[in-house]
Amino acid sequence: MLRGLPFLRLRSIMGTITTEAAHELRRNGTMKISDIESSKAAASQGTAQARILPKHRPKGLVSSRPANAASLSPLEKGMAIAEAALADVPDTREEIVAKLKDRIAKGEYKVSGEEIAEMMLRR
Repeated sequence: MLRGLPFLRLRSIMGTITTEAAHELRRNGTMKISDIESSKAAASQGTAQARILPKHRPKGLVSSRPANAASLSPLEKGMAIAEAALADVPDTREEIVAKLKDRIAKGEYKVSGEEIAEMMLRR
């Protein structure tokens, strides 16, 4: 019943065409390409490049405003200030780490298992 459907026949025809092209390539080392196939390939290559080029991107993806500081929105200005402030802050607080290392070395820093469990549960 399904054998009569056109898409199933197309699948078997495409397999035959591909097989014939593979045999020709093995025999001659080259394949014949007609002018029609050549023009189709050139046309598809042009459309593929058109999809990639930046001038063909949708307007929503490309910023229409210049990136200078005078045209930044208040949110963008705030983000820039926050990023600059974070750049000056170290990743670790060295003075606290140094104190803890000193206490551990002296044997003065003791934490019970219960305290660790409580801290883990709070997070």
